[in-house]
Amino acid sequence: MDHWTHPLIWGLLGAMAGAVGSRGTRMLAASSDDAELFSTWIGALMTAILFGALGWQTSSTENLVLVSCLVVVAIPLAVIDMVEMRLPNPLLAAGYLGVGACAVAAAVARNECTGLGRAAVGCAVMTAMYLGLAVCTGGLGSGDVKLGGLLGMTSAWVGWPVLAVGTVLGWVMLLLVFRLGAVERGEEVPAGPSLLAGTLIAVLGSGG
Repeated sequence: MDHWTHPLIWGLLGAMAGAVGSRGTRMLAASSDDAELFSTWIGALMTAILFGALGWQTSSTENLVLVSCLVVVAIPLAVIDMVEMRLPNPLLAAGYLGVGACAVAAAVARNECTGLGRAAVGCAVMTAMYLGLAVCTGGLGSGDVKLGGLLGMTSAWVGWPVLAVGTVLGWVMLLLVFRLGAVERGEEVPAGPSLLAGTLIAVLGSGG
């Protein structure tokens, strides 16, 4: 299989996963605002692009499958958060289940638990950090705290540098959104899309 075939095949799988995920997005969305964002073709296209990029950049099959589990829920989570300022629990639970199952399966296949332990610690650390921020500042909701744990699990599995870089990138992007004037206009800003983007960029940059 040549260097182009792998990302193309994985991208096609992503298109199918994204189409199914879009149906879930519409089911979980509470409003019809910005309905175009919930369309099947947009979800399929965005997921296919991310799957293809992962297939191109990621050297480890285990990392590819694990991070792809995050991507499947990342697009619906980002869309619903942008439109409705919330992160639905069913999508977060699906992300935890998919990423966690891949981490356990990879640990069994490798017959070593280093990566699994790293993922568990990353999940716990990020959950605790985001919970502390939510309690102290009130700027994060419970969904953001749960998302932090999922992103910590995923990025720590790939490596501690990915966790650090992804977290910093996510918060830098979120601060840039604030700088664009959302705070001055009195609007709330969803944290989920920026935090998800930071993690995915860090994973792609690492080469997995």
